[in-house]
Amino acid sequence: MNVTETKLKGVYVVEPQVFGDARGWFMES
Repeated sequence: MNVTETKLKGVYVVEPQVFGDARGWFMES
């Protein structure tokens, strides 16, 4: 999971990793 801090104090962008294969995809939180 990628967490990026923004210019606003205490505000973050959270990007979960997406995993995929022939069956489809899923995300871990």
